[in-house]
Amino acid sequence: MKTFVLFLTFGSAVCTQHIMQPGRELIKEIFSFSSEITDVDGFSSKIVGGSNADITTYPWQVSLQMRSGSGWYHICGGSIIDNNWIVTAAHCVDGSSANTLRIAAGMTKLSDTSRTVRSLARIIMHPNYSSSRPGYPNDIALLELSQSLTFGATMNKIAVPTTQDFTGSTCSLSGWGRLSGSGSSPDNLKDVQMTIISNSECSTRWASVTGAAINDGNICILESGKSACSGDSGGPMTCYSGNTPYLAGATSWGISTCSGDFPSVYARLTSFRSWISSYVSI
Repeated sequence: MKTFVLFLTFGSAVCTQHIMQPGRELIKEIFSFSSEITDVDGFSSKIVGGSNADITTYPWQVSLQMRSGSGWYHICGGSIIDNNWIVTAAHCVDGSSANTLRIAAGMTKLSDTSRTVRSLARIIMHPNYSSSRPGYPNDIALLELSQSLTFGATMNKIAVPTTQDFTGSTCSLSGWGRLSGSGSSPDNLKDVQMTIISNSECSTRWASVTGAAINDGNICILESGKSACSGDSGGPMTCYSGNTPYLAGATSWGISTCSGDFPSVYARLTSFRSWISSYVSI
């Protein structure tokens, strides 16, 4: 599993760098019927790298899927925070209606037909999300399900942290995102462990890139050769305090090559706890 939203364009003499959001890129490919995107019911994967994970390790992980024609396609990740509510990235649902999306939960493989599927009752994007401002501020959304989830070993909620910073902690990224910038998405859930860096270090490392901006609502993670990638957007950054897992972040943006040369940037859940709690009891 590698990183998500920042894309680099290289000219013959001049290097121009700009950021983009991976969920949007995957949606574009679905609607252009790219040969790299496969219906989840007939999944064909080309695994480039990464470590296989099991859903029992991340039972809060869900796949956000979009309907196109007669098929459903994985576009982003998400996290269960209540049996009726999912957290994801706003850019994953921006411009979409609830009846064109669904979530799938309780499975390690996207192709697993025993997965639990729920349609959406409504989409609630953060009111201050912006797709045009540097750094895509407030890139977070809530999805209300049309029917409750039944919790168990493969499907459960994760706690939203209150004040924890997690800087210096080793945390996990998980999802069904691409294993390289140009590769296909895997069928099996993947995970990788990385270290949280301070926002000041994150900002310094992104300083050379036009359009990149780090704010208090972000949390960053960095380790050479590791990151999230297209299809991981909206998915969980899982950090532990003692034996308790917390949803420290939701995948927002990063570098298109998924190389790990730049930090991966997430929505910091502590910054949005008050907004979330206005809809969900957490």
